[in-house]
Amino acid sequence: MIPGFYDRVRPLTLEERDRVARTLQSSLLPPELPRVPGITLAARYLAAASGGGIGGDFYDVYPSGEGDWDIVMGDVCGKGADAAALTALARHSLRAAAIEHDDPSQILSLLNEAILRSESDGRFVTAAYAQLDPSVLRLRIALAGHHQPRLLRDGDVSRLGRHGPLVGVLPAVTFPITEVDLRPGDQIVWFTDGL
Repeated sequence: MIPGFYDRVRPLTLEERDRVARTLQSSLLPPELPRVPGITLAARYLAAASGGGIGGDFYDVYPSGEGDWDIVMGDVCGKGADAAALTALARHSLRAAAIEHDDPSQILSLLNEAILRSESDGRFVTAAYAQLDPSVLRLRIALAGHHQPRLLRDGDVSRLGRHGPLVGVLPAVTFPITEVDLRPGDQIVWFTDGL
């Protein structure tokens, strides 16, 4: 310890704390979305203007299997450094599980196991996890306590997926999978509880 060090360190202003929180939050999201052949992706993340700190909302899109793409949106319970640590664990665990598995339910089950083994301080995760085969426009989706994405087709809106349990609460879980055949022009909106 350096003598007198803490006497010279000033506390951060609210603006500085908000900037640090935004920087850390952005490091937990993909820097840009990938290009998926035949599919247009867009994302928008807006943190609360009140400066509530680092949130647990996350999303990701990455290739898996033979031309398939995995899409996930999730939310970690709470805010702050502990929520950010669990967000990082969730994103990295999902990506690692997707290397060996192509079943959204199994991938979410492995995330559940990883969170139960971690010291998550009772925090849990909600997630909507899907695999997209752009060659046939088929989406397989599993929900873990998360909001159902909305499908906009020909002016009608419907909900995708069936509700499954939260991640990180129960030791033995299964997540129902819903398959959806998409059509050209369909739009899917994924969101977290802040919408």
